Amino acid sequence: MSDRKKPRSLSEIVNDVLRAVRDYYDSEYVYYIEKEYGDIETIFEWCAENVPWQRDKIKMLPEEQQPKWMKQEITNSTEADYSVSLQLDENTVAILAAVGVHRGGCDVGLLRTVIPYIPQAITLHKLQKQQEYLSYHDNLTGVLNRNSFVAYLDHVEPEELKTLGALSVDINGLKNFNKEFGRDYGDEVVTRVGEVLSEYFHNGNVYRMTGDEYLVLVENASYEDFTQQVHSAYTKLENISLGLVSVGYAWGKVDIDVNGLGISAENMMREEKKKDYKN
Repeated sequence: MSDRKKPRSLSEIVNDVLRAVRDYYDSEYVYYIEKEYGDIETIFEWCAENVPWQRDKIKMLPEEQQPKWMKQEITNSTEADYSVSLQLDENTVAILAAVGVHRGGCDVGLLRTVIPYIPQAITLHKLQKQQEYLSYHDNLTGVLNRNSFVAYLDHVEPEELKTLGALSVDINGLKNFNKEFGRDYGDEVVTRVGEVLSEYFHNGNVYRMTGDEYLVLVENASYEDFTQQVHSAYTKLENISLGLVSVGYAWGKVDIDVNGLGISAENMMREEKKKDYKN
C-alpha cells in the first residue's frame, strides 16, 4: 500500500489538531488529556520548537500536584493558560488546554469547538482496531483465522525464509462432542486445543482454519526443534484425552512452498485420522 493510500494513524490525526491549536494561540504546549477518577488515562502533547516535552512528567504527577489547567477550566483571556473540559461519562473527563499562551486577547472558542471531535476520533480508532482484530482472529479462541492465513500467503517472501514447518491438527469427533455433551462443551474442547497449540508454538502462527481444524506455521526453526514442538504438543493433547486429535506435519528448507507444506501436513493428518477411526 502506498503512503498516499495508507490510513493515517490516530497519533497523526490528533497531533495535527493540537498543532493547529498551538499555532492559533501561539502557545508553548497544547494537551489533550482524558482523566478517569482523577488519574490520567490518555495524554497527547504538542509543543513549540525547542521546547522540551513534558508529557511523561505530567502523566506521573499525583492528582494534588497537577497544574491548575488540569483541575478546572481557565477561560480568562488574560491568563497564561487556557483550558476547557468535556464530561465523557460519569467517571471520565476530557481536557483540552493551551499552556503558555503568547498571543493575548484570545478566547477559548476554538478549544470548545475542537474538544468534542478528539474523543470521537479516539473511539472510532478503537472500533477500527477492534474490527481489524476480529477480521484476522477467531472470535472463539483468539488465535488467527483463515483470513489471516490468506494474508500471510499474500505477504510472505518464501525466499527470505530459512526453513518453514507446518502442522495440521484435527479434533477427532467434534460433531459427536457437540451432539452428546452440547455445543458449549464442544467449544471448550476447541478452545483448549487452541490454548495448547499457542502454548507450545509461541514462536509460530496458530490458525483455526475450520471448526475442528488448526494449522500451525513455524518459520526458521530447525527440523529437530520443530518436530520436538510437534511431539510435545501432541503428548499434551493426548494427556488431556486419548485420541483427541489427529496430526500431520511437514518441514522444508529448499524452494519453500508455504501452501504446499500446509497441504502435505494436512494429507498426513488425514491419513492418521483414518488410522484412528479404524482403531
